[in-house]
Amino acid sequence: MPHYRFRLLMGALVGLFIAALGSAAAQPAASAGPASPNAGPAHTPLDSVRMIAQRAPSALSPAGQALALEREPNNTAATATLLSSGGVLEGSINPTADIDFFTFRADAGDRIYAATMTSFSPDDTSDSMIELRGPNGVTVLEMDEDDGTFGGLASSIAGTLIPTTGMYFLRVVHSTSSDQIRPYRLYLQVQRGSPQVEVEPNDTTGTAQPLSNAGWVAGSIAVAGDVDRYALTLTAGESVFLSLDADPERDASTWNPRLGLGNFNSTTLLVNDANTVSPNSEAFFLTVKASGTYFIYVNAATNTGAATFTYQLSATVVPAASQATCTTYTSTDLPKALGAEPGLTVSTLTIPGTPRISDLKVSLALTHTSMPDLDVSLTAPPAAGGNTVGLFSDIGSPAQSVMDLTLDDAAALPVGLHAAVSGMIAQPEASYRLGWFDGQNAGGTWTLTLYDDAALNGGRLLSWSLTVCSDPPPTVCPAGSSLTPVYSSNFEATDGGFTSSGAANEWEWGTPSYAPISTSNSGTKAWVTDLDNTYNANADQNLLSPAINLSTYSGPIYVAWAQKYQIENASYDRAFVEARQVGGATPQRLWEWAGATMTDGFGNPTVEIQESAGWGMHYADLSGFAGQQLQLRFHLDSESSLNLGGLAIDDVTVSACVLEPTSTPVTPTATPVTPSATPITPTAVTPTATAVTPTPVTPTATSLTPTPVTPSATPITPTPMTPSATPVTPSATPITPTPVTPSATPPTGSPTPTPVTPSATATTTATATVTTT
Repeated sequence: MPHYRFRLLMGALVGLFIAALGSAAAQPAASAGPASPNAGPAHTPLDSVRMIAQRAPSALSPAGQALALEREPNNTAATATLLSSGGVLEGSINPTADIDFFTFRADAGDRIYAATMTSFSPDDTSDSMIELRGPNGVTVLEMDEDDGTFGGLASSIAGTLIPTTGMYFLRVVHSTSSDQIRPYRLYLQVQRGSPQVEVEPNDTTGTAQPLSNAGWVAGSIAVAGDVDRYALTLTAGESVFLSLDADPERDASTWNPRLGLGNFNSTTLLVNDANTVSPNSEAFFLTVKASGTYFIYVNAATNTGAATFTYQLSATVVPAASQATCTTYTSTDLPKALGAEPGLTVSTLTIPGTPRISDLKVSLALTHTSMPDLDVSLTAPPAAGGNTVGLFSDIGSPAQSVMDLTLDDAAALPVGLHAAVSGMIAQPEASYRLGWFDGQNAGGTWTLTLYDDAALNGGRLLSWSLTVCSDPPPTVCPAGSSLTPVYSSNFEATDGGFTSSGAANEWEWGTPSYAPISTSNSGTKAWVTDLDNTYNANADQNLLSPAINLSTYSGPIYVAWAQKYQIENASYDRAFVEARQVGGATPQRLWEWAGATMTDGFGNPTVEIQESAGWGMHYADLSGFAGQQLQLRFHLDSESSLNLGGLAIDDVTVSACVLEPTSTPVTPTATPVTPSATPITPTAVTPTATAVTPTPVTPTATSLTPTPVTPSATPITPTPMTPSATPVTPSATPITPTPVTPSATPPTGSPTPTPVTPSATATTTATATVTTT
């Protein structure tokens, strides 16, 4: 599995993990471990298909196409990977003599359009062969080897008629059993019903015929010089798969068509395979940078036409990939002159914070009077690894002086296959991969270096930017559980219990010092295939972890590790990371090197660029090893020449989702109160009464003879208070209160009135008030 395919798989696992984890939380295993994660029983073709893992959908970021992934093993019809109509899948013919089967459903009367794209395989061979097989997995309905254009020996099948309803198969191999294709893209479209009919005139962009939603049309090139154009609306980041059947009648009467798409800097991009043997077809792929109307182009390569030049054209729009969080950072270190003499130009861009790269895209706009003079590379910040990766070298045409391009590993085609380099999203050239930055910390200052390797021409770098997408690590635990380390080592204090062995083995633990691997991911120490030099020639060396006990875990279980590497072309030197049971049983490949040699010569005079992957974090699901004794294996083997910096490993952690403890509610305890057995004796209250002695008032009378007032005093008789007592239970004897009878003694003595002496003024009435208190 190529490095960047691992990135796509990790993005895909996020969605798969979330769906799978809801059914069971991690807890101690109740039974022995399961069978091999890769193994599976034999089944009939209809019930054994393996579902494709796709990147989980999220907030859309215009990018390359959404890719599905081949699932190994799929060497037979019984283990075929399920393929969806209208999609694109990435697979590899690796190792040599590998066979890949894919299956899909089709109804009687459907027509099948399928093609491979092999232009970005770095093993210098693109010779695929594709077969369409019937429901028994054996009968070949149609086969093609070389009708494709990307690469020159890619395969294309167009318009094959399906005889009966059922599950059908595509079989992909290399044309020879001694070579590999690492990787290829496989496109499929099943067309159903009847195609739209071409309507003339449609020779110009102004008269182009709009395609129906089905994207399927039947037409003809009937006169010399005839051109048919069809209008197609695309959104930025979408890709198009065009497939043209040059003999829809299958009557052996065919012709040599050209197929293309425009306009890109006033240019229509064309493909033309020279084959004229029926059944003949053409296949075209492209990812667009801007939303708008594009024009499909069909004509005859020989510029002649006849009534027999019939065709059916299928146009499939592949949606853009999407990532969770994407941010674009634009350089302000601009513009930059690209001199008329050989030399280099540098421009920088600073990314704040520490975003972790799960996908990286590079956009740049420039002018140059001779585009093939330019070689361009990108270097990460020193703190983020400082690694350099090439982007392209000597592409385009002197006739095209404008570049407006986005580079993305998931785009439909590598850059440089067309003269125009404007208005499209493309992969870097086949020798380079932006995926070598995946897993790195993106924070810091990035450097874009442009080498101009010829005199007399020049231009300007107008703009460039980086889009960093950060998907969360696929280490998701179900509700009620948390991720708990089972094994972890950063290799600072110890070697982590790792051991190494093998032919020409130089795995060493310590401080790396040989560029481009001269740092560790964290701290100062790591395991490297050689700390201070290249790995050895003719090596076959393994680094093994200690046994990791998963006997009490049922999953989910994950492994995370950091790695950096610089390796020769995978056709010669191999490297991989593997999980297995202690002793080697049930191996599961977690990562595999499949790229081109990580050195290149840029500029004039030539400067050798020491490319490498940066220190990136990698993740994998190891739930299939629950209940077992796990061991990790890091492997590198080499042939006799061109040995590079090698493979370095740091910060290895195996974690499991473990149920979180639940809190036990506290139940309050009520303690009964025992009453005392001693009775309570109430105290009687004795009320008192005090007699009030009145004070006599001497009234005054005018001209009257006063009548003495005899005051009286009425004694206050108090009301006796009868206290009560309620017996307290339990009590030995009830308490009977005794009432108290109060007494009152009236006051003694009577007041003696004092005579009033009348005044000289007579009054007819007199009032006297006596108050007794």
